[in-house]
Amino acid sequence: MKHRIRAGVIILQDDKVLLVEQSHPITEDIWWTPPGGGREVQDTDIFACAIREAKEECGLDVELDRIIYIREFYDVALDTLMMEIYFLAKSYQGQTRPEIEGNDNLPYPAITRVAWVDQESIKALDVFPEILTDDFWEDVKAGFPGVRYLPMHVVTA
Repeated sequence: MKHRIRAGVIILQDDKVLLVEQSHPITEDIWWTPPGGGREVQDTDIFACAIREAKEECGLDVELDRIIYIREFYDVALDTLMMEIYFLAKSYQGQTRPEIEGNDNLPYPAITRVAWVDQESIKALDVFPEILTDDFWEDVKAGFPGVRYLPMHVVTA
């Protein structure tokens, strides 16, 4: 089994959250998630990883606020246990790119689209972490009062 550390960024605007659509490199499953990805050698820390990933995946320069979610999941097809750390964006600059050029040679999911999604629309999507479809919106209203550990999830498809 491989291990991977990932950083994701929760970016909010006008009661919407920014999500990226991804496709799995092996199963070709499609899902939506906040921009983020794996820590690389050039990243000085997990914060730098989150900032880099937001820029790469959606074209935004973000200023991070704090960690709000920690999540573990196991991807059976990739035989990889991932630890995700989600940051709340304090602010951002730039414009999102509505579509991203795919790269079929990536060992991890490729980004295909970027979109701002509201509370009602998100229910129709396959979204990770799953909290984005329900309790997340209560956390937004409460100002994200603390770090939440999200239960382990196994991706089998």
